[in-house]
Amino acid sequence: MTQTEAEIQRQKEIKQAEELLFAGRQEMGFAKGLFLGRFVADWTMPYPKFSAAQQAEVNQAIAEVRQFLDDKLDPVAIDRDANIPREIIDGLGRIGVLGMTAPKEVGGRGFSQMAYCRVLEEIGARDAATSVFDTLSFAISSYS
Repeated sequence: MTQTEAEIQRQKEIKQAEELLFAGRQEMGFAKGLFLGRFVADWTMPYPKFSAAQQAEVNQAIAEVRQFLDDKLDPVAIDRDANIPREIIDGLGRIGVLGMTAPKEVGGRGFSQMAYCRVLEEIGARDAATSVFDTLSFAISSYS
């Protein structure tokens, strides 16, 4: 079987592409590793750390949020009624979640975005709708 000119040209192009793509050192990137089911923390870590004082303050805020959510939050009712009760919104405001990143001078807690996200993780683990509400209320107040 004799190859046609087009087939010969195609094989040359494939060889050139392989040389370009596979020449040199090959490393798996973070996204490709995830796609292949390999999470290698060293590729993305170390995650920024809090100072000891900041960590204590974040832990205290998370403990307050957990207690409040344990006592008051009913995620099934929120989903069923498609409504976050005013009691929840007011309570989150009272414990400082809604003003968490506002400076302390204006009544906020002065949390960094990273610390705020850690608190939102706690809320989101229990009810995504309430967590999204908190995020939206933060965004709206930031631009008001």
